[in-house]
Formats: sequence, structure tokens, C-alpha cells
Amino acid sequence: MASTQKRTFKVIQGGLSGASPEPAAPPPSSPGAAEEQRLQRAILQLVIQSTGLTVEQTLDEISDNYFSDEVSVIDRGQYLQHSLTEIGLRFTQANEEMDLERAGYLILTWPDRLANTYPELAPLHPLAHPYITIG
Repeated sequence: MASTQKRTFKVIQGGLSGASPEPAAPPPSSPGAAEEQRLQRAILQLVIQSTGLTVEQTLDEISDNYFSDEVSVIDRGQYLQHSLTEIGLRFTQANEEMDLERAGYLILTWPDRLANTYPELAPLHPLAHPYITIG
């Protein structure tokens, strides 16, 4: 007889495709979770001054070209990753087991850089959420 164990999975938003309809988000379990979701959405919509792209567009471009072997595409990807690092985000390649549609996702690694570059995020307290996954 097969065992019926309940499994729980952590959803990383980076796995969502821009082409598919966005599923309804489950209600946050705490005020902190709701704040983190608002922060994630706000970060994805930020425009990176050095590139003119939003964080989400940058993530998409890096992910779409991550496995390219063309030198110009690799250079562009490195430039985009550096632009994310400058504002406090780190691109991380997704493991195959994560079954994401994108090649990677972002981690808020340097929240002080993000808060200094985008003071409009101050109401969302990015300093309280280091290492959250984004996009």
C-alpha cells in the first residue's frame, strides 16, 4: 500500500514564468510575511539606473541567456549581474531539483546597499529582510 505523506514545498517566485498567469498568492501567515511579499514585489519593479531595466527585466535577461556560449552575451550577463550586485542583489543559479522556469533567482544579500540606493523602500524595511529570495 502506498504511503500518503503530506509534503510541503517552498515556492521561490523566480520559478514563475512571465508568460503564464500569476496564481493567487496565499494569504500571508504573519504581518512579517506580508511585508516580505510587498518588498519582493517592490524590488522587482525597481529600475536600475545603470541599465535602464527593471530588476525583473534584468533577472529575465540573465536567466534567458545564462547558458549561452557567445562572448558578447556572457559579457552582457556579467554586466547585468554586476549592476544587481551594486544595488544589493545577488543572482544565484537555480538547482535542477528546484524545477524553476528561470535559470536563477535573486537574493537580497546587501540590504544596506538597496536601502541606500532606493530610499523609497524605507517603509518596507529592507534591512529587516536580509537573504530573502526574489523573482
